[in-house]
Amino acid sequence: MLALAGQPALGQIKLFPAPEAGGPSAPALPSRPTPPTVSPPATPGPRSPDAGSPDAASEQPTRPRVAPSASLQVEGLPAPSIDTIGLRAPADCCLGRDLWRGSDGPTVLRLLTDLPARGANLPLRQLARRLLVTGGPLAGLATAGQLLEQRLANLLALGELAPAQQLLAQVPEGPTGAPLDRRQVELALLTGDDGRACRQVDQQVAASDAAFWRELAVYCRLVTDDQAGAQLALDLLRETGKSAPGLLALAGQLLAPAAGATAPPELSQVGPLELAM
Repeated sequence: MLALAGQPALGQIKLFPAPEAGGPSAPALPSRPTPPTVSPPATPGPRSPDAGSPDAASEQPTRPRVAPSASLQVEGLPAPSIDTIGLRAPADCCLGRDLWRGSDGPTVLRLLTDLPARGANLPLRQLARRLLVTGGPLAGLATAGQLLEQRLANLLALGELAPAQQLLAQVPEGPTGAPLDRRQVELALLTGDDGRACRQVDQQVAASDAAFWRELAVYCRLVTDDQAGAQLALDLLRETGKSAPGLLALAGQLLAPAAGATAPPELSQVGPLELAM
């Protein structure tokens, strides 16, 4: 070390001498083998036929056809009954449409028939009006329209002509039956519309044996000044024995005023036809 201290610096000291030129090189380290890449075998898919080939349509997937069930039935909804006809506005005019739910039809009709037509209690009268203008289904009725016809009869007895007219305006065109036809005639009599009241009197007399239509025939002959026809209709009405004595007396008084005044009918027997006379 002392001897080397006086010698000039030879540069960096290498621990391993560089290999001589042309001499054998150091053996290379073996490299890590790379694992071969294995690709999955290709799965043959369905061959897409050409658009123009004849097998193009036959090879398309089709849905299996399901035969319709023999128990499947298609039925239409029944038309709503005219008993559901009622007023809708204003909001405080009516009661709920489910008013008669769970009620017995004949019992409701009987109770409405017994509903008093006259009374001094204004709140009860207003409540009765709200009840009668409310439409809703009612089970157990023999024919459709019975509930509406009874409600109209009560409204006319109360003198509520405007709501009765609004209800009748909602009845569909076509035959409605003698009871509803009678309410329409009574409304026309109370409003002074004799032409409408007598429009179908001859057809009703021929189709029905109810005393009301024969009584109306007497009145319609009187308003047209058909004295002979009115007398004949009155005689036929007397033969049936079905008319109220008060109406017969009024009709006889109109046909023969010189016979003297007759006693007026009792107030409980006065209806639209008696008032019109």
